[in-house]
Amino acid sequence: MKDKLYKPSKFNLSIDISEEELLLFNTFSTSLIKLKKEVYSQLFVLSEEGNSMVNNGVKEKFIDLGFLVEHEFDEEEFEKNMEKLEESLKHLKDKKIDIYFDSEEFKEKME
Repeated sequence: MKDKLYKPSKFNLSIDISEEELLLFNTFSTSLIKLKKEVYSQLFVLSEEGNSMVNNGVKEKFIDLGFLVEHEFDEEEFEKNMEKLEESLKHLKDKKIDIYFDSEEFKEKME
């Protein structure tokens, strides 16, 4: 059975901190990790077998932290949907506040 293919998240930023190490930050998940450049290059190299240059435990951790996403995953579409959801929740929250301030319960508390 073939491993799933993963790609680096478009939200990843890397900053060299020495000749051997870098900081990797994901602006969406807010994950931050210091790692060796050798591990970084192994993680983000796709091969015929998938991202199999590192053991599955390490790969799973990078998936959990948001640094790797499934190859078919459309992060731009996901980001748009999250923005729509946030806007809907904000609108709902505002509505709920309006309803509360207009309720009998609130009016009684204010008396």
